[in-house]
Amino acid sequence: MNRAVLTRFGGTTFTRSITPSPVQAAQVRHEFDAWLRRLDVEVTARSEVLLALSEAVSNAVEHGSNGRFDRPVVVTGTLRDDVVAVVVRDHGHWREPMPHNGRGRGMGIMRTVMHEVTTECTDHGTVVRMQHRL
Repeated sequence: MNRAVLTRFGGTTFTRSITPSPVQAAQVRHEFDAWLRRLDVEVTARSEVLLALSEAVSNAVEHGSNGRFDRPVVVTGTLRDDVVAVVVRDHGHWREPMPHNGRGRGMGIMRTVMHEVTTECTDHGTVVRMQHRL
């Protein structure tokens, strides 16, 4: 059963709450891509935003649930004044990236392809905010 709680898919706002699973992560990436296409975001910008989104959602799914599937990952996107803003929220505890065995490069990738990336870490989870100017 699809445990998505929130879906708003129109205009300039995208919101989706998923269970922390690889299947749901792939689904939200596909839906976000469709949203960007409907907004006529050009292919290079769309690819960069989707790469950053993929990294943030993968991190949230892997680290943000603490092994619990009742802690959703929430993805929000907005388009305002030619800026795509993406927010990914989870319920985990922040771990500093430590590259090893080809892993731990997600934050660097996000910072490379997006114009702005910030993280907010609290006792209730991690919020990654990203912006890409079109």
